[in-house]
Amino acid sequence: NVLSLSRELVSFKKGTVVLDIGYGSGSWIMEMNQEFPDSKYVGVDISGAVPNFKASNVTYEFGDITKGLKYPDQSFDFINVRLLIYALSIDEWHTALKEVSRLLKPHGCAQFMECQDMV
Repeated sequence: NVLSLSRELVSFKKGTVVLDIGYGSGSWIMEMNQEFPDSKYVGVDISGAVPNFKASNVTYEFGDITKGLKYPDQSFDFINVRLLIYALSIDEWHTALKEVSRLLKPHGCAQFMECQDMV
């Protein structure tokens, strides 16, 4: 769920705030919460559907990365972006990357995960 370099950069201890952009089923947050239960997790997705997994340190909200998210600058220690390669146009990726940069705390880390050869 987290690349080894990301683990070196972010401790995921108490007080760490994690944003999952495009949470989908919520499985990434669920697995992360099992491994790092002291972090706080925020999931945003354009669908607004609420996954079955719930915990006191997890919130799910409607959000569209291409329209900007409601959070203040430098709100997150770690940002996960996964499986959006086919969901965003080139122009939308430019906007999304700027938004991730705005939301990331200094010395924070963003992780982009995509599948290869999706058909």
